[in-house]
Amino acid sequence: MATRDAVGPMTRRVLLTGAGGVMGGYVYRELRSRGHFVRGLDIRECDADESIVADVTDVLTLADAMRDVDCVIHLAAIPDDADYLKLLVPNNLVGLYNVCEAARQSETVTRLVLASSGQVVAGLPWGDKVIRLEDGEWPRNHYGLLKRYAERMGEMYSRMHGLSVIAVRLGWLPREVDHIELLSQSPAFHPQYFSGADAGRFLTCCIEASDEQVGGYQVLFATSRPRDDATGGFDLEPARRVIGYEPQDTYPQGIGTHLKEL
Repeated sequence: MATRDAVGPMTRRVLLTGAGGVMGGYVYRELRSRGHFVRGLDIRECDADESIVADVTDVLTLADAMRDVDCVIHLAAIPDDADYLKLLVPNNLVGLYNVCEAARQSETVTRLVLASSGQVVAGLPWGDKVIRLEDGEWPRNHYGLLKRYAERMGEMYSRMHGLSVIAVRLGWLPREVDHIELLSQSPAFHPQYFSGADAGRFLTCCIEASDEQVGGYQVLFATSRPRDDATGGFDLEPARRVIGYEPQDTYPQGIGTHLKEL
């Protein structure tokens, strides 16, 4: 098995796919505030130190985008359930493979951060229960199923090719005004809330954590801090332990900023 140089706490050169999305914008700003270089790849121009207009089915451009970067944060994907063959397969399956392969073939990439989703566990019995990693998975649609596949692909690339990989089961960061309205009307969703600022902090922690902390491969839940009166939600303790993440926002903090972004 090939091994890579250790990743330690230092300035990074990061390829951020999906940099033009709502979450991508928050992640870019947090990375830059901590002094990291960001090359953004999206289907449209995006805020980044370098912006590449392409999608993740463009193998040659992806390979070039990996040049001289040591970390990849892969957010680019169809963000919810959709037509399986026309949308999910090319973007969330083939695109995932292309990114992982380009990272493997790169001479410089050591850390790969993959966006999974809380939808991987959407079918588990929630109620007042905090969902933990040991509770397993239960996707209810093709989107969640492919995100579960992304986790397994990340584990294989770590085990077989020596990449340091973190698969992040993202909470609910509103991407549309309708999402904000639904959150306001449905307190049961509040424990899954993920503010943009916390998303930026979480994913920056992922690329700053050392190989000793990550230990090769990790799956982590990612949300903001639950309200004191909240029940259920995702277990954030592994993220605190592995990457030093500490959420700072609680619903509805950040919602006003979301509205400006949308």
